[in-house]
Amino acid sequence: MKLLNIFNKNLFGFFQKCSEIVKKSDLFKNIKKTIDFKNTINGWDLRKALKLFWKSNPAFIEWLKSPIVYVDDGHFAVKARELMPNIASSHRGIYHYLHMAKGNYREYLKKDLVPLKKYFYVLRPLLAIMWLEKYDEPAPIEFEVLRRLVSENKPLDDAISDLLARKRVSLEKEYAPAVPVINEFIESELHRHESYTVGTKGRDATFDDLNKLLKSVLESRLNPAHALLKVHGL
Repeated sequence: MKLLNIFNKNLFGFFQKCSEIVKKSDLFKNIKKTIDFKNTINGWDLRKALKLFWKSNPAFIEWLKSPIVYVDDGHFAVKARELMPNIASSHRGIYHYLHMAKGNYREYLKKDLVPLKKYFYVLRPLLAIMWLEKYDEPAPIEFEVLRRLVSENKPLDDAISDLLARKRVSLEKEYAPAVPVINEFIESELHRHESYTVGTKGRDATFDDLNKLLKSVLESRLNPAHALLKVHGL
């Protein structure tokens, strides 16, 4: 315990610097570790994660909202979710999702033969945009929840159901003829947002909130009573 107190004292100045580290540091890292030929772990260091959070990066927000949790320290994700309503920007989310949809549609789906799974790389962002427009809150991860937004469009809904069924039994990079009804929906939504620009709606949170979260995570690692990691399966 005495050693821990000395350790904490020596880190006092370090924690003071942490209060500005999110805002000032650009030395962020992507983390990628291959476990075996089928599985790879991807992520970011804490500072980059918080910077992406501030930008309403969809990947980070989707990770926070994912129903699948492998490891949870019981601290960071909980605190970040508490901040989400005050930080996540629907305007920025729409901009990010629109960029994703445009890029994947242009690259993969404007051909006679298309990779089936790439349809979901376009459909999901577009449905997420519809969710943000309707509810002004981060979109859910589950595709089945998002597709309810277009359930009244029966031709489109049937085409999506057929696409899902084909995807379950298809090879990873299987090509098939383009699906006209889905392409029409995609082009209509992209056209609807053709002149979209990021809005300037203010947020209730500030960088200070993220800096406090960073500091609290670092401090929690020095707490001898820190809870054991909880590991969850699928």
